[in-house]
Amino acid sequence: MRIIALIAAHDEARFIGGCLDHLHEHGVEAVLLDDGSSDDTVAIASQRLGRGLLRLDTRPYDGAYHWRTLLAWKERLASELAADWFLHLDADEIPLPPPGHATLRDAFVAIDAKGYNAAEFEELTFVPTRESPDHDHPDFRRTMLWYYPFSSGPLHLLRAWKRQPQPVDLASTGGHRVGFPGQRVAPEPFRLRHYLFLSREQARQKYERRRFDAWELDQGWHGWRPSLRVDTMPLPAKAELRVARSDDELDASSPRTEHCVVWPKKKSEPPRIVCVVDRPHWAHDRKTDALARALAGSHRLVKRFQAELTADDLERADGVLFYYWLQVQRLPHLRRTLGALRDRVLIGVCSHYELEGDWRAPALATLNELAAGVFVNNRLLQDELAPLLRPPLFYTPNGVDTDLFSPGESAAAPARRLRVGWAGSLGNQGSERRGVHEVIAPAAERVGAELCLAVREEQWRTPIEMAAFYRSLDVYVCASRSEGTPNPCLEASACGLPVVTTAVGNMPELIRDGDNGFLVARDVDEVAARLAQLRDDPALRQRMGRAARAAAEGWSWRRQAQRFVPLFDLLPMDGGLGGALAASSSLAARPD
Repeated sequence: MRIIALIAAHDEARFIGGCLDHLHEHGVEAVLLDDGSSDDTVAIASQRLGRGLLRLDTRPYDGAYHWRTLLAWKERLASELAADWFLHLDADEIPLPPPGHATLRDAFVAIDAKGYNAAEFEELTFVPTRESPDHDHPDFRRTMLWYYPFSSGPLHLLRAWKRQPQPVDLASTGGHRVGFPGQRVAPEPFRLRHYLFLSREQARQKYERRRFDAWELDQGWHGWRPSLRVDTMPLPAKAELRVARSDDELDASSPRTEHCVVWPKKKSEPPRIVCVVDRPHWAHDRKTDALARALAGSHRLVKRFQAELTADDLERADGVLFYYWLQVQRLPHLRRTLGALRDRVLIGVCSHYELEGDWRAPALATLNELAAGVFVNNRLLQDELAPLLRPPLFYTPNGVDTDLFSPGESAAAPARRLRVGWAGSLGNQGSERRGVHEVIAPAAERVGAELCLAVREEQWRTPIEMAAFYRSLDVYVCASRSEGTPNPCLEASACGLPVVTTAVGNMPELIRDGDNGFLVARDVDEVAARLAQLRDDPALRQRMGRAARAAAEGWSWRRQAQRFVPLFDLLPMDGGLGGALAASSSLAARPD
């Protein structure tokens, strides 16, 4: 019987030699897929070609970790290679047979003879401890003895399978469970030693300094890894773990459902987070309501309007969230208090407008001096701010109420003029920045379209009225110079409208050019050309509208609110800020 382990690796010199040697001793060959390693991974593995390592494939590294691509690579190899069984493995993992079998090969022969075609692994996660924090040396398997069993749910790691006549699926589950029809899973699980990290510095290299694939992050892959900050990462005490000096002592019973990097558990009462809102009925007021509904049960979000915020509000909260840094600047009487409570303050950046001109230097100073964490609502801001900030940076895009903002029952009558719409404030940040009079109005006039405006300064509309406004349109247009999202584009998409927009804020993330809308330059001719195309092709409008709605469903608040959870996990949950405030006050009063 031939068994091949498919291993993907990027900079795994610490682990790859021991992993390959172990597999060879257990009668398993390996194929290594090297993802552009810059350390000695390839050199160490090359020494084992013909001695357990069947093949070494490489690909150039583009600066990001694309797990989906690596899984697809493994899927393809599992269809091409001649083997009886395959095993999906990482370099920092040591697979073991079930008790009673001498080698992995013996175990696979046994389950194959009984007609099984898949095998599950129980994960035993080995980590450094507070008492013994550094095992970054070649003999780590002898010295790092403390572990905990881990499982996210049933069939946590279904990672071995008999060769199938059709391609198998690894990517859809992020590599946790192989998929193919007619599975017969062996009842006795194999075991897997997983070395999560060997020291704080190795965790920093492995997780904190890694750049993850943007699509995978959008899908919620990688869990805690993208937001891990090693300096504040807790190490478990030996007393919290189990110890095994040999494989015979491993115990997989009662597994934990979270890894040690997110211990300790939060207190039973949901953390109280004060969300500071600039003005009633505006975007951040509604955003707070949406977040509070979506996170009810896990977090208690309390709204305070900026003009009413007091020191008492800060002292009684587990965290304080400002949606944009200018809010802090407009509260000079609370700045010293906020400085004393820096570990509880979360500050956002909504758009590039807040970083322009004379605002840029104080903005960066405020974020670096006062924020425990910074959050942004689009990738453009994330890319710009990442190299400029000391606090951790989080991507928290806006969402939309897809139940309220939904398509109408019937399409607009084709006989009337094309109805083109825009919604928002002409006073906030200045009319010219929005481009309504400069770009949208002349473009609509050129193609004979009816321009319908919902201007906040002229009439305030409820969300229900705004949904009706969008449903009355054929196309929504945005010609802004800069935006955070913009929210009306999200709402219009959710209502089934094609969107013609400049590439501002989240629009390059939401709009697939030519599919659910058009990305255009801030130019009358280009906007008019796209409007004429949509005017003359009703079928195109309908297709784009359906695609826009489908895209918006992925931006529902039910989903987007979860992106705030890693941000909130930064907060120390010790029953409010009073203790930290008292401690900082006593230090401030102490003479030099």
